[in-house]
Order: sequence, then structure tokens, then C-alpha cells
Amino acid sequence: MFSKRTWPWVGIAALVLLCALDAEAQRVRGELHIEVRDLQGAAVAPSGELVSEANQFRKTFVTGPDGHYVAQDLPFGVYRLSLRAEGFAPWSNLVEIRSEVPVRASITLGVAPVTTQVQVNDAATLVDPNQTGSIYSVGQQAIDENLTARPGRSLSDLVN
Repeated sequence: MFSKRTWPWVGIAALVLLCALDAEAQRVRGELHIEVRDLQGAAVAPSGELVSEANQFRKTFVTGPDGHYVAQDLPFGVYRLSLRAEGFAPWSNLVEIRSEVPVRASITLGVAPVTTQVQVNDAATLVDPNQTGSIYSVGQQAIDENLTARPGRSLSDLVN
């Protein structure tokens, strides 16, 4: 069927085919296993985001009620993992995926700090923007409580 001259070419073609099949078997993808707990060790179910600018990769997710999540089929690279849960401080860190061996990330979320917010509104001001000088007002109570030093001078003493 094949002559002596074609056997080497058949062998080379078979070798190329086997190498191509072997190259296709390499995934060049990794996995990230995430486990999230609170300070007492109870499971927390935060929402998260996995971002890699180099790979143009962005994935948002929500962990399960047991605090576990598995991100699969990740291209190799450096990712920023960010987690947020109500009542807990936000968490963010870098994660490197460099091989097909799954990377495990055990994360402990701390309690969110108490924050105070002061809202300043300039619409309701107590200063009259149309007045250029100062006005001193004397109310009825100040007039009634004023003790006069000389008769007939009470109003002018009050004004002074």
C-alpha cells in the first residue's frame, strides 16, 4: 500500500497529528476557590467581583450561603478580588493564577466601622445674602428685663 519512500512522510504526519492533539489537551486556565467567613468563623455570603485589566476580564458573582464560590476557566494572570457584604467592611486583594492547580483563598471579613455623615445644605441659610451690614435686634424680653440707670434714658441706654 505504501512504498518505502512514503513511510517517512506518513510517520511525520502521524507525529504532527499526535503533537497537535497533545497541545489541545493543555488548558492554560486556572481555578479560584473562595471561602468567606466572619470573625467568629460563621459563613458569610457576600457579593464579589474578579477583575484583571491585563486579560480584559471582569466577573461579578455572589457566594453561596455556605460562603463558598469557585471561579473556573480563568486565564493565567493577576486578578483583583473584591468582596462586599452588608454589615461588614469591604475587602479587596490581589490573587495570582499561574497554573492549573486551583488557588484557594480563605477570607475573613471584619465588622464595618461605624460612620457618621454630616450633610451640609446651602439652600436654607440663616444669613441674609442681600444685607451688607450688621443688624442688632432687641426683643421684647430684653426691653422688659432692662434696669434703667436714669429715668427717661432707658430706651437710649438699651440701644447703646
